[in-house]
Amino acid sequence: MRRTYKLKTIKKIMENNTNKLEYYKLFFIFFFIGITLRLTYITIPILEVLSNIQTDHAMIARNLSINHFNIFNPEFDYLLPKFSILYYQFPLFSLIVSIFYSIFHTNYEWIGRLVSIGFAVWTALTIYRFGKIIFNKKSGFYASIIFLLSPLSIVYTRTFMPDSLNLFLAITSIYYCYKWQGQNIKKYLYYSVTAYSLLLLCSLTHIYLLIPIIFLIKTKSKNVKQDLLRFISFAILAPIIWWLYKIISNSFWNQELINYCKNIFSFTLFFSLNFWKKIMGRLAGITLTPVA
Repeated sequence: MRRTYKLKTIKKIMENNTNKLEYYKLFFIFFFIGITLRLTYITIPILEVLSNIQTDHAMIARNLSINHFNIFNPEFDYLLPKFSILYYQFPLFSLIVSIFYSIFHTNYEWIGRLVSIGFAVWTALTIYRFGKIIFNKKSGFYASIIFLLSPLSIVYTRTFMPDSLNLFLAITSIYYCYKWQGQNIKKYLYYSVTAYSLLLLCSLTHIYLLIPIIFLIKTKSKNVKQDLLRFISFAILAPIIWWLYKIISNSFWNQELINYCKNIFSFTLFFSLNFWKKIMGRLAGITLTPVA
């Protein structure tokens, strides 16, 4: 009986006849699908995928909860190499996990996994809403289901890493930028800028997300120069302050950091044959396999 009811609800969604109540029922369907697929063996040690990165973020989260959430100088259990990008990244994901550590008075690693799963479900909902605006409810529904059922998505959105959070911030930024350009409501600009600014704080490599954002503004905006200036100036302000603080407060400007920045902002990498060999190798071996 319950299964028949769910099938009828999904059928209505396909026919674009859902009301607000069915919209929230759809969210709960997404929620349970995402949780069920990702909760399997959630309590196992964080050693299955990129274990070194997972343990680093778990270490930061634990130390933040112990040391009164000192986000400006999170402590590490070991001596970092001469240059480590982990030192410069804003520990937003670890901070969120550490808050839950303090609430529940424990530091079980599965709490970090649950945070990742939560952002994955939130991302699925945002994908649905975005697809509904651009195309229709049917497209948004299918896009969300593909995201939730993708094996790579299941694997990486249950890890103790900020990937799930970063993906949520990226999609949220583009989603609200689209709504801002379509409806010209300022609050959507603030939502988009905040999400993108946090994304840059967490990972500077997402600077390339400006490409679709700039394209979106150029194709939708009536005042391109003004909107581009507003978005970019607001978005990069917090990351610039953060990076300047980390560099000045620790006098930590060395050749490794310079090379890292050059690699991010240089387009010569795209003309490298070895770069494309690595990319195609990953696509062939991981992304384009039947499992992926």
